[in-house]
Amino acid sequence: MSGSALMGTRTATSTSEGFYRFPAVPPGEYSLIFTRQGFARATRNGIHLGPGFSATVDVMLSVEGLQADVSVPSGSVIIDEQSTAITANFNARRLSDLPTSRSVFAILSATPAVHVGRFE
Repeated sequence: MSGSALMGTRTATSTSEGFYRFPAVPPGEYSLIFTRQGFARATRNGIHLGPGFSATVDVMLSVEGLQADVSVPSGSVIIDEQSTAITANFNARRLSDLPTSRSVFAILSATPAVHVGRFE
């Protein structure tokens, strides 16, 4: 903790639950710097404390050096943004795996988004 009302800086170590405290801090503007090994440093500036005031400053530290590489091959279109049609394809393997008969109505009833009112 540092600020214009302090001479120097103060440090505090958080408990295992993440709580920390700076007792008897004079009124003024302060900056807090949060550090922990393996995590990126976080700074909170412009914290104003008045007389008799308690402030809670929560911070979430991000893991230092954490990266994620995502590669998307060009030219492979997965989503067609122009068409709203729903399609289903039945090959010979899918047709043979149907638990019902192979009639047109059995195939239609197994098709997503199709409601068959009655069978012939």
